Amino acid sequence: MRVVAGADVCALIWIFTPTVFWSMIRELYGVGRGRIVESDAQVLRVARRWIVFDWLRGLAIAVAFLSSVRAISVPFPGARGGRSSLE
Repeated sequence: MRVVAGADVCALIWIFTPTVFWSMIRELYGVGRGRIVESDAQVLRVARRWIVFDWLRGLAIAVAFLSSVRAISVPFPGARGGRSSLE
């Protein structure tokens, strides 16, 4: 169950990154190159939003990784003959 949750988070990240991040990066790059003209307030708003979303994405990746590691570390209920991590 926990591995599925970790896989779900990874899938959401794979969907979220190109749809949300790439559009913000394209906008910021366009402003930096002079191809897109926006107010300073709008550019700062996009940059701050990108930073917050990137931190949240990094946190989600860490949670998914730790969830997956924990899922493969905990013995399967009812398994026989396997060593328990609690020993």
